[in-house]
Amino acid sequence: MGLPTFSAAFSLNEQVLGALGLKSGDASYAWLTFGLTLLEGLLVIVLTVLVARVARSISRGASRNALWDVQLVLLVGRLVYIGVLVVGFLAFLYVVAPQLVAPVVGAVGLLGLAFGLAFQDILKNWLSGVFLLLERPFRIGDEITVGAFTGSVETVRLRVTALRTLDAQRILVPNQMVYTSAIVDASSYPVRQFTTLAGVTTDRPLKELLRETEAGVAKIEGVAGEPSPEVSLVPNVEHGAAIEVRYWVEVENFRVRGVMREVN
Repeated sequence: MGLPTFSAAFSLNEQVLGALGLKSGDASYAWLTFGLTLLEGLLVIVLTVLVARVARSISRGASRNALWDVQLVLLVGRLVYIGVLVVGFLAFLYVVAPQLVAPVVGAVGLLGLAFGLAFQDILKNWLSGVFLLLERPFRIGDEITVGAFTGSVETVRLRVTALRTLDAQRILVPNQMVYTSAIVDASSYPVRQFTTLAGVTTDRPLKELLRETEAGVAKIEGVAGEPSPEVSLVPNVEHGAAIEVRYWVEVENFRVRGVMREVN
């Protein structure tokens, strides 16, 4: 029965067999050479798995220390793990069958090119997701506007960014659109300005009404003291005049909608 067509053993195998008193003409020499070569390949695989696990743990620890997003930490760990396994597999081939290394690398390159062309839109969204997780142009919970979509950020996945609208709908925006579009982040600063109008329906002196309105708005919990609220009189079609109130809300500590209801 013939042996598998693996490559000849390294000189180390020949030295080991020579130390045991075996020569290339012996009947068992070829089998022992094949066995040692296979054993070396299995040892490479075992070491590769161990190194891959250690490298994954180290990369995840470093990513957490860098305060990266949880999904990005997991992604980096997986990429490092898979990368070490690929290198280990090539090392295994080099040990047991070096003549197969070049064809395997070429085949993987062709498959990667075909996959990239067939799924280029998915890859664009995936790469955009990675860059979004790395650059962090917004945070989870921020209220953002991307194109025609507005909502608070629930999560950033590798393919889509999930937004929650005010009426409790979920919008899944492709990451490529998020990454290449202008993003309006309404939560990027600790305070945010809002404006409300109220018609004047009383005969009280306007100066007194403006002072009372400004004082009342300033007392509402969540309205920032600095910058202070601004109250002015503006024309109004229905009432002839209206009070315009400009105020700032501490968006990091209070719910904007609740504060707006109190002001209105």
